[in-house]
Amino acid sequence: METIKYATSLPCPCPTLLPAASLTAHSIRNTINQASENIQGAASGASKQSNEEIAKGHTNAGASTRMTAAKDALSDKVDESKHNTKADVYANK
Repeated sequence: METIKYATSLPCPCPTLLPAASLTAHSIRNTINQASENIQGAASGASKQSNEEIAKGHTNAGASTRMTAAKDALSDKVDESKHNTKADVYANK
């Protein structure tokens, strides 16, 4: 049976490579998260506008539907704001 000898006196290059690789992966992750939050914010904004039009009575919707659309528009506005704030945070990391 052969004995495997390890070179313990050689420095491992891993510690010097990890910060740069980690930083790059972190930057990529932040960019992807920022894009995702921007898309979700835009979708919430579009939904908000649609619900506002219904709530304003620009359709043949009944009163109950209009009230629900108004509530949904408020919820969409909150979601849009949250997603845009998160996107800004990811952009500034």
